Amino acid sequence: MMSQKPIPTFDFVDLTDPSKNHQLLKDMAIACEQWGFFKIINHGLEDRFSQSILQQMINFFDLSTEAKQSIKKHANQPWGFYDQELTKNRKDWKEIFDFNLHEADDHSIWSTETPDFKPVMSNWYRSCEGISERLLQCFSEILADNRDHLAANFKGNNSSFLRLNYYPQLPDTTSLENLNGESDEKNKPLGISEHTDAGALTILAQDDVASLQVLRDGKWTTIEPEKNAFIINIGDMIQVWSNDRFKAPPHRVLTNNSSARYSAAFFYNPLYQSVCEPLVKSGPRYRPVHWGEFRAARANGDYADHGEENQISDYRI
Repeated sequence: MMSQKPIPTFDFVDLTDPSKNHQLLKDMAIACEQWGFFKIINHGLEDRFSQSILQQMINFFDLSTEAKQSIKKHANQPWGFYDQELTKNRKDWKEIFDFNLHEADDHSIWSTETPDFKPVMSNWYRSCEGISERLLQCFSEILADNRDHLAANFKGNNSSFLRLNYYPQLPDTTSLENLNGESDEKNKPLGISEHTDAGALTILAQDDVASLQVLRDGKWTTIEPEKNAFIINIGDMIQVWSNDRFKAPPHRVLTNNSSARYSAAFFYNPLYQSVCEPLVKSGPRYRPVHWGEFRAARANGDYADHGEENQISDYRI
């Protein structure tokens, strides 16, 4: 079933201001309990996606197949271009470019045909990381009554990464209406199949093509693009820290037979050595999760069908 409902929107400046965010944090908690998604505005990056990031993405994904394949990621090289990713053992209808700013220079992933690509994307990465740090303080305040409680899990060269997504237009013979029907979903391509994000939180900037959907109360809700608004969703690690108070939301991306779609997702992830466990004093629902091991097991399923993907439910007590 399909539905159209707006997810909550917050002013980022007010949300992250300790002097005025008491009620906003309560509202943010409700948004995370009910949706696992919300939007932020007034984040300081207004128009930068549409004015610079989007064009750089178009330039990169318009490169020849040979040029992109020359910087292709693989199981032993986690950063670069890829067009064969699997989600829940099903091939996605997309091309991506991934990089971790702390590790990218150790690999030859930057195309010489797009000289402005690296500096523009590196600046975007740093900006998203700064926003993520301030959002993490909000989650820490809500869950531990201490703005800095979770910060140690991210200090230094953490495992966050920026993913650039290109969803090519489907051939005209594929009907978007069929994609929306539950009976056809198993036989039609999706940009990304249903999944949850593995890390702490995700910041998504996107163009004006409405394709992202979240599963809520058994219904798929389309999250409409909003100019200069970033979409935030929580991941599996916040679900663990909150002891299921907040659930990482299942979401997917539809394909489109009328236009291509571009988005940039910043995944704010802990240090590889971090061990994440519920913050409650009694009644934990998860055993400790070694982030590096969990992330590696999940990533293995991106490259080949190894059977059932590693999920956070595997860590339930």
